[in-house]
Amino acid sequence: MKWSGSIAIKITGVGLAILPLVMSGVTMDPVLMPRFTFLAVLLFIVSPFLLLEKGRETPVLAFLRSTQAIPFYLFLVTAIVASFNAINGVEAIYGIGKEVLFFLFMLTLIHALAGKEERIYILVKAIVIAGSIISGFGIIQLVQVFLQSTDAQDLYIVRSTMAHRNLVVSSLVLALPFLGFGTYYFKKLWKIIAGLALISSSLLIGLLQSRTGWL
Repeated sequence: MKWSGSIAIKITGVGLAILPLVMSGVTMDPVLMPRFTFLAVLLFIVSPFLLLEKGRETPVLAFLRSTQAIPFYLFLVTAIVASFNAINGVEAIYGIGKEVLFFLFMLTLIHALAGKEERIYILVKAIVIAGSIISGFGIIQLVQVFLQSTDAQDLYIVRSTMAHRNLVVSSLVLALPFLGFGTYYFKKLWKIIAGLALISSSLLIGLLQSRTGWL
């Protein structure tokens, strides 16, 4: 079914767009476990659609057989070996599960996007929305800090939809190439949204002084 891959990438796009809004006040970390769980459910939903897609070579197998996959194999093996000396076995299993989840999610995107330019635009738009959400909440919190305090230490309050300031900056740094792509290639409303997100993200990256993000 040739349409199944398009459905899968649209579902994935919606999931990535709203991912910054997924959080919980019940867990110790308000975003970590809820978002990993959300990604796992999203992967479970889109996988059947990709398995139904016929009439093309499997790009995932081509990737897994290529030398490009070697760094990812080494990363997974290192994570597994490092877990042998973990003090908390549950946390070690969780860490491995997290890395495997991201690896499987990457393979899903490779399969869904390979040779399909229109699907890439869907993914970019999703990240533009996610970047707009993160930077939008960040700018609002930044303005609140400037109105209430002159102490630079209060910038730690700016967490947007993340658990820490460094994570805000890191996520925006990762989104910058997609925001730049959208600003350059998109038209009309999407161009404006991507441009505003690019400006606000760059402003937050500069003002929040996160060395982790800068590095």
